[in-house]
Amino acid sequence: MPRRIIDHRERDLTARFDHLQDEITRFSDLSVSDSFDSRFTKIDEIFDDIDRRRSDVEANPDVDPLYQRYLSKVLSAEANIAELELVLTHLELYSNHRDHSRDRICHVRNICDELTDSFGLTATCLPVIRENYSLLPLLDNEYYVIYIPRGQDIIPTTPILAHEVAHAILDQRSARSDQQSARSDDFTERFGELRRQMSTARAERDFYENWDYWYDELFCDVAGFFAFGPSYVCAQLHHLLTRRPYNIIRNVRVEDEYLHPPEALRAEVVTTLADEYLPDELLESLEHVRDEYTEHLERTINSKPSFYDQWVDDQLVDAVVSDAESVNDDLDNLCQHLLNGTDYDEAPDFEYRLKANQYWLDEY
Repeated sequence: MPRRIIDHRERDLTARFDHLQDEITRFSDLSVSDSFDSRFTKIDEIFDDIDRRRSDVEANPDVDPLYQRYLSKVLSAEANIAELELVLTHLELYSNHRDHSRDRICHVRNICDELTDSFGLTATCLPVIRENYSLLPLLDNEYYVIYIPRGQDIIPTTPILAHEVAHAILDQRSARSDQQSARSDDFTERFGELRRQMSTARAERDFYENWDYWYDELFCDVAGFFAFGPSYVCAQLHHLLTRRPYNIIRNVRVEDEYLHPPEALRAEVVTTLADEYLPDELLESLEHVRDEYTEHLERTINSKPSFYDQWVDDQLVDAVVSDAESVNDDLDNLCQHLLNGTDYDEAPDFEYRLKANQYWLDEY
């Protein structure tokens, strides 16, 4: 057995584990700290297994399978400790940002609480300031770090939070079943049909890899629209301003971890939903921003690949919309509040969504 290497690794893991247990006490005011107890117990049990398996190896130093089983436990302990270290790092960031940007962090916490209630989610979101919006699941999807951008006024972009929180819906659905069965039969059947129509194996693989991600992103856009209504359309059309709005990644590589749908497709999905579900008075308020985004698409049409229309299949898009449109039923009530000019205090379940909509309605 490579004793000195293994001894060093075990000592390092023991020190890291001790440090974890000391550091988590600094966050006793957060409910997430309670989730560490069961995981600490699990790691203690792994360390007990390491001791037993080390004794087996020392008694039988030439039996490779015993060494391999011992090594697997050492690496298991390291993986579990690393997971909690990642959580601890983000707790430190959250705590620091809460102290230094309290209004911004509290605003986002309140919006996330409003959204998780609307979506029927059991999850806690911990905002951390970075460069853009994204979501990081922690502790078996019980908690989420939600990255938010820097800047002055966060209200204009807060509808995008609904997109990020909606990813937690997919996480929790996938946890209850495998990823494919979490998607409707209409989607999976059409998906398989189109894959078989691809002209080459390379095209079939790229189509699969792209749509495997596109489904989630479009699902979250649909959920975001039904949560925020008109303001989601405004926020997303501003957010989706890129040089190549029709771009589709080809020759997908392992490192291409996030394959977002073309911005043109995402814009088409949310504006089509607006046409179908928003009252005329609210729909009219979107005319200017939609006209401007249409001009943007016309001026960047050279980014549209020849296969775009084949890949952006209406039946696939419709299936995603059908899967996502039932995640909450707040849109009618939200629209009624907007048309009635309801004050935030009179509709506490919609407070932050009303604020975002009022911003964009005033803007346009």
